[in-house]
Amino acid sequence: MFKDNLASWTWPGFEGQTASVDVYSASEEVELFLNGASLGRRTVVDFTATYSVPYAPGELKAVGYTGGVCDGEFT
Repeated sequence: MFKDNLASWTWPGFEGQTASVDVYSASEEVELFLNGASLGRRTVVDFTATYSVPYAPGELKAVGYTGGVCDGEFT
């Protein structure tokens, strides 16, 4: 079931606070990057991979993998 989320990574004043990030994907696995640093890979369950991330301004990028091969990116 999909949640009522905002597609945003801009939260001034919330630096260092933990944010829940849901990545929606049809891939088998997703790897999340914050400012180029990997936050790890997660198995996608019911089209969702969830991360707890300390908020920091910058770029959040998700990379999907199926069969170990990259099959999509979203910034």
